[in-house]
Amino acid sequence: MQAREWVHQRLPAGEQLFVEGYPPHFNDEYVVHRPGLHIDKLQAIKAVGADGVKRAAVDLGGWLITDSFYEEGWRLEQQADQRAAFYGRLRKSLTLVKEFTPGRHGDPMPFVLDTLYSPLVDMWSIDRPGHTVRIYRLKAGDWRHHKLQARPGS
Repeated sequence: MQAREWVHQRLPAGEQLFVEGYPPHFNDEYVVHRPGLHIDKLQAIKAVGADGVKRAAVDLGGWLITDSFYEEGWRLEQQADQRAAFYGRLRKSLTLVKEFTPGRHGDPMPFVLDTLYSPLVDMWSIDRPGHTVRIYRLKAGDWRHHKLQARPGS
């Protein structure tokens, strides 16, 4: 929610947002792309540029919003190495503009899944969701320039 408010306060209407996972609703003033759990495949989302040519929306630039819940959630999956390398390339290649970390009761774990639906088991689980949300500036051409697109076999 803090990241959503930051976007509304600082980004002009019409900006493209590439949002990982299943985020809160953004106003219709933005062009929001939700690639779900596959932000490494953003080049598959198409958009029409100012010149009228249809191309990968990510190549037009915008803002990439990531969530540690999805990054950390891949650790036990078969593709864990490729996903970890992808997030490493993100952090190394793109300009981090803002980072929202858990509050004073924050948990270093990506999320407290076992108590998510039963806060009576752990009364403070709602106060410590553990997410770290990062907002990166994505300039036109950055995605391909830094080779952030998916790797073969990923």
